[in-house]
Amino acid sequence: MKKGTERLLRLERDVNRLLLNGDDTEATLVALLHTVCKSEGWAAGRYWRLDEPAGVLRIHAAWCQDGTRRRTLSEAFHVEGPGVGLAGEVLQTRRPLWVPDLGSDPRVLKADLPVEIGWKSALLGPVLWRGRVIGVIEFDAESIPPPDEHLLDMLEAIGMQIGNFCVRAVAFDRLRESEERYAKLVGLTAIGTSHADANGHARPLTPQADASPTSPARAPRSTGSTRRLRPAGVTAP
Repeated sequence: MKKGTERLLRLERDVNRLLLNGDDTEATLVALLHTVCKSEGWAAGRYWRLDEPAGVLRIHAAWCQDGTRRRTLSEAFHVEGPGVGLAGEVLQTRRPLWVPDLGSDPRVLKADLPVEIGWKSALLGPVLWRGRVIGVIEFDAESIPPPDEHLLDMLEAIGMQIGNFCVRAVAFDRLRESEERYAKLVGLTAIGTSHADANGHARPLTPQADASPTSPARAPRSTGSTRRLRPAGVTAP
Protein backbone atom coordinates (compact mmCIF):
# COMPACT_ATOMS: atom_id res chain seq x y z
CA MET A 1 0.00 0.00 0.00
CA LYS A 2 2.82 2.36 0.86
CA LYS A 3 4.52 1.73 -2.50
CA GLY A 4 1.26 2.40 -4.30
CA THR A 5 0.78 5.67 -2.45
CA GLU A 6 4.31 6.77 -3.22
CA ARG A 7 3.78 5.92 -6.90
CA LEU A 8 0.63 8.02 -7.06
CA LEU A 9 2.31 10.96 -5.34
CA ARG A 10 5.18 10.72 -7.81
CA LEU A 11 2.69 10.58 -10.68
CA GLU A 12 0.90 13.67 -9.39
CA ARG A 13 4.22 15.56 -9.27
CA ASP A 14 5.10 14.44 -12.81
CA VAL A 15 1.73 15.60 -14.09
CA ASN A 16 2.10 18.94 -12.34
CA ARG A 17 5.54 19.42 -13.92
CA LEU A 18 4.16 18.66 -17.38
CA LEU A 19 1.34 21.16 -17.01
CA LEU A 20 3.58 23.89 -15.63
CA ASN A 21 6.06 23.59 -18.51
CA GLY A 22 3.63 22.83 -21.34
CA ASP A 23 3.04 25.50 -23.98
CA ASP A 24 1.13 23.46 -26.57
CA THR A 25 -2.23 22.43 -25.12
CA GLU A 26 -2.90 19.27 -27.11
CA ALA A 27 0.69 18.00 -27.03
CA THR A 28 0.88 18.57 -23.28
CA LEU A 29 -2.36 16.70 -22.66
CA VAL A 30 -1.22 13.77 -24.81
CA ALA A 31 2.02 13.60 -22.81
CA LEU A 32 -0.01 13.71 -19.59
CA LEU A 33 -2.27 10.84 -20.70
CA HIS A 34 0.80 8.83 -21.67
CA THR A 35 2.43 9.50 -18.29
CA VAL A 36 -0.63 8.36 -16.35
CA CYS A 37 -1.10 5.23 -18.46
CA LYS A 38 2.57 4.30 -18.15
CA SER A 39 2.47 4.71 -14.38
CA GLU A 40 -0.69 2.66 -13.89
CA GLY A 41 -0.21 0.11 -16.67
CA TRP A 42 -3.26 1.29 -18.61
CA ALA A 43 -3.63 0.99 -22.37
CA ALA A 44 -5.20 4.30 -23.42
CA GLY A 45 -6.38 7.67 -22.24
CA ARG A 46 -8.58 10.43 -23.64
CA TYR A 47 -9.41 13.99 -22.73
CA TRP A 48 -12.95 15.08 -23.53
CA ARG A 49 -13.32 18.86 -23.74
CA LEU A 50 -16.67 20.48 -23.12
CA ASP A 51 -18.00 22.52 -26.02
CA GLU A 52 -20.07 24.86 -23.86
CA PRO A 53 -22.12 26.57 -26.61
CA ALA A 54 -23.18 23.17 -27.98
CA GLY A 55 -23.37 21.51 -24.55
CA VAL A 56 -21.48 18.38 -25.68
CA LEU A 57 -18.12 16.71 -25.07
CA ARG A 58 -15.60 16.27 -27.88
CA ILE A 59 -12.30 14.37 -27.82
CA HIS A 60 -9.51 16.93 -27.72
CA ALA A 61 -6.48 14.73 -26.97
CA ALA A 62 -5.83 10.98 -26.88
CA TRP A 63 -3.00 8.55 -26.29
CA CYS A 64 -2.94 4.82 -26.98
CA GLN A 65 -0.14 2.28 -26.93
CA ASP A 66 -1.46 0.84 -30.18
CA GLY A 67 -1.84 3.12 -33.22
CA THR A 68 -4.54 0.96 -34.83
CA ARG A 69 -6.65 1.02 -31.71
CA ARG A 70 -6.17 4.79 -31.46
CA ARG A 71 -7.64 5.21 -34.95
CA THR A 72 -10.54 2.92 -34.00
CA LEU A 73 -11.25 5.06 -30.96
CA SER A 74 -11.10 8.30 -32.96
CA GLU A 75 -13.58 6.93 -35.48
CA ALA A 76 -15.90 5.45 -32.84
CA PHE A 77 -16.36 8.56 -30.67
CA HIS A 78 -17.43 11.97 -31.84
CA VAL A 79 -19.55 13.73 -29.23
CA GLU A 80 -21.29 12.83 -26.00
CA GLY A 81 -23.79 14.99 -24.16
CA PRO A 82 -24.88 15.14 -20.52
CA GLY A 83 -26.01 11.68 -19.46
CA VAL A 84 -25.12 10.19 -22.87
CA GLY A 85 -22.27 7.67 -22.88
CA LEU A 86 -19.73 7.16 -20.12
CA ALA A 87 -18.14 10.60 -20.42
CA GLY A 88 -21.59 12.16 -20.63
CA GLU A 89 -22.55 10.57 -17.33
CA VAL A 90 -19.47 12.03 -15.63
CA LEU A 91 -20.35 15.41 -17.11
CA GLN A 92 -23.82 15.13 -15.60
CA THR A 93 -22.93 13.65 -12.19
CA ARG A 94 -19.57 15.45 -11.73
CA ARG A 95 -18.27 12.26 -10.08
CA PRO A 96 -15.67 9.61 -11.04
CA LEU A 97 -16.95 6.52 -12.82
CA TRP A 98 -15.44 3.04 -12.75
CA VAL A 99 -16.64 0.54 -15.34
CA PRO A 100 -15.39 -3.02 -14.64
CA ASP A 101 -16.92 -4.57 -17.77
CA LEU A 102 -17.31 -2.41 -20.86
CA GLY A 103 -18.85 -5.28 -22.79
CA SER A 104 -21.92 -5.54 -20.58
CA ASP A 105 -22.40 -1.90 -19.58
CA PRO A 106 -25.43 -0.41 -21.37
CA ARG A 107 -23.96 3.11 -21.14
CA VAL A 108 -21.27 2.25 -23.71
CA LEU A 109 -22.54 3.86 -26.91
CA LYS A 110 -20.91 1.39 -29.29
CA ALA A 111 -21.61 -2.04 -27.85
CA ASP A 112 -19.10 -3.93 -30.01
CA LEU A 113 -16.24 -1.52 -29.33
CA PRO A 114 -14.79 -3.45 -26.33
CA VAL A 115 -14.50 -6.52 -28.57
CA GLU A 116 -12.71 -4.50 -31.28
CA ILE A 117 -10.19 -2.85 -28.98
CA GLY A 118 -9.77 -5.67 -26.46
CA TRP A 119 -10.17 -3.52 -23.36
CA LYS A 120 -12.58 -4.49 -20.64
CA SER A 121 -12.40 -1.74 -17.99
CA ALA A 122 -12.52 2.03 -17.84
CA LEU A 123 -12.01 4.74 -15.25
CA LEU A 124 -13.25 8.28 -15.80
CA GLY A 125 -13.06 11.50 -13.80
CA PRO A 126 -14.31 15.07 -14.15
CA VAL A 127 -12.05 17.96 -15.11
CA LEU A 128 -13.07 20.86 -12.91
CA TRP A 129 -12.48 24.57 -12.85
CA ARG A 130 -13.99 26.64 -10.04
CA GLY A 131 -16.44 23.88 -9.25
CA ARG A 132 -17.84 23.33 -12.74
CA VAL A 133 -17.05 20.54 -15.19
CA ILE A 134 -15.16 21.70 -18.29
CA GLY A 135 -14.05 18.25 -19.46
CA VAL A 136 -13.63 14.56 -18.65
CA ILE A 137 -10.56 12.30 -18.55
CA GLU A 138 -11.00 8.63 -19.44
CA PHE A 139 -8.62 5.70 -19.15
CA ASP A 140 -9.02 2.17 -20.52
CA ALA A 141 -7.25 -1.13 -19.90
CA GLU A 142 -7.72 -4.88 -20.03
CA SER A 143 -8.47 -4.73 -16.34
CA ILE A 144 -8.74 -1.84 -13.88
CA PRO A 145 -9.36 -3.01 -10.31
CA PRO A 146 -11.84 -1.16 -8.10
CA PRO A 147 -10.25 2.24 -7.42
CA ASP A 148 -9.26 2.84 -3.83
CA GLU A 149 -9.30 6.17 -2.01
CA HIS A 150 -5.75 7.04 -3.05
CA LEU A 151 -6.42 6.46 -6.74
CA LEU A 152 -9.62 8.50 -6.61
CA ASP A 153 -7.77 11.33 -4.85
CA MET A 154 -5.13 11.25 -7.58
CA LEU A 155 -7.80 11.31 -10.29
CA GLU A 156 -9.48 14.30 -8.65
CA ALA A 157 -6.17 16.16 -8.28
CA ILE A 158 -5.22 15.57 -11.92
CA GLY A 159 -8.67 16.69 -13.04
CA MET A 160 -8.27 19.99 -11.20
CA GLN A 161 -4.73 20.47 -12.54
CA ILE A 162 -5.92 19.92 -16.11
CA GLY A 163 -8.79 22.35 -15.55
CA ASN A 164 -6.45 25.11 -14.39
CA PHE A 165 -4.06 24.38 -17.26
CA CYS A 166 -6.75 24.50 -19.97
CA VAL A 167 -8.30 27.74 -18.70
CA ARG A 168 -4.85 29.30 -18.41
CA ALA A 169 -3.98 28.17 -21.94
CA VAL A 170 -7.16 29.73 -23.36
CA ALA A 171 -6.45 33.01 -21.57
CA PHE A 172 -2.85 32.99 -22.85
CA ASP A 173 -3.98 32.35 -26.44
CA ARG A 174 -6.41 35.26 -26.26
CA LEU A 175 -3.72 37.54 -24.85
CA ARG A 176 -1.28 36.52 -27.57
CA GLU A 177 -3.88 37.19 -30.28
CA SER A 178 -4.58 40.60 -28.76
CA GLU A 179 -0.87 41.46 -28.66
CA GLU A 180 -0.43 40.37 -32.29
CA ARG A 181 -3.34 42.59 -33.37
CA TYR A 182 -1.91 45.51 -31.40
CA ALA A 183 1.59 45.04 -32.87
CA LYS A 184 0.13 44.94 -36.38
CA LEU A 185 -1.95 48.04 -35.71
CA VAL A 186 1.01 49.99 -34.33
CA GLY A 187 3.19 48.94 -37.27
CA LEU A 188 0.64 49.99 -39.87
CA THR A 189 -0.07 53.30 -38.15
CA ALA A 190 3.64 54.07 -37.83
CA ILE A 191 4.21 53.83 -41.59
CA GLY A 192 1.12 55.88 -42.35
CA THR A 193 -0.90 53.20 -44.12
CA SER A 194 -3.72 52.99 -41.61
CA HIS A 195 -5.35 54.57 -38.61
CA ALA A 196 -7.19 53.15 -35.61
CA ASP A 197 -10.97 53.39 -35.55
CA ALA A 198 -13.11 53.76 -32.43
CA ASN A 199 -12.93 49.99 -31.82
CA GLY A 200 -9.14 49.84 -32.08
CA HIS A 201 -9.15 48.15 -35.50
CA ALA A 202 -6.79 49.18 -38.28
CA ARG A 203 -8.44 51.02 -41.15
CA PRO A 204 -6.67 52.04 -44.39
CA LEU A 205 -6.06 55.72 -44.90
CA THR A 206 -8.12 57.17 -47.77
CA PRO A 207 -8.98 60.74 -48.73
CA GLN A 208 -12.54 60.06 -47.60
CA ALA A 209 -11.40 58.64 -44.27
CA ASP A 210 -9.02 61.56 -43.77
CA ALA A 211 -11.70 64.21 -44.29
CA SER A 212 -14.08 65.25 -41.55
CA PRO A 213 -16.92 67.77 -41.23
CA THR A 214 -14.83 69.80 -38.79
CA SER A 215 -11.76 70.05 -41.06
CA PRO A 216 -11.10 73.64 -42.26
CA ALA A 217 -12.14 74.25 -45.85
CA ARG A 218 -9.32 74.57 -48.30
CA ALA A 219 -9.11 77.66 -50.52
CA PRO A 220 -10.26 76.87 -54.07
CA ARG A 221 -7.49 76.69 -56.61
CA SER A 222 -7.62 79.57 -59.18
CA THR A 223 -8.21 78.48 -62.76
CA GLY A 224 -8.74 81.88 -64.43
CA SER A 225 -6.43 84.67 -65.74
CA THR A 226 -3.74 86.12 -63.53
CA ARG A 227 -4.34 89.75 -64.87
CA ARG A 228 -5.10 92.31 -62.20
CA LEU A 229 -8.27 94.31 -62.74
CA ARG A 230 -7.98 98.12 -62.91
CA PRO A 231 -10.64 100.73 -62.31
CA ALA A 232 -12.19 102.29 -65.40
CA GLY A 233 -10.22 105.21 -66.84
CA VAL A 234 -6.91 104.11 -65.41
CA THR A 235 -4.31 103.27 -68.03
CA ALA A 236 -1.41 101.02 -67.62
CA PRO A 237 1.95 102.70 -66.94
